[in-house]
Amino acid sequence: MNTNIHSVFKLMVFIEDSNLRSCVSSTNVENIEDVTNLNCDEQNIESIAGIEQFTKLTNLSLNKTKL
Repeated sequence: MNTNIHSVFKLMVFIEDSNLRSCVSSTNVENIEDVTNLNCDEQNIESIAGIEQFTKLTNLSLNKTKL
């Protein structure tokens, strides 16, 4: 099973970094189209691969991560 696929959303989303997946999960948003803001500060995120799928995202905060 590919644990990089995040299925909280109605559409399958590929998110490489497990800490970024956790941050996205914490939003409790069901539709990827509804994600406009992500605050993932201090989450030890090392990759944002997959973030391009969030086409409505207008604010992304990644302060104090490993990027």
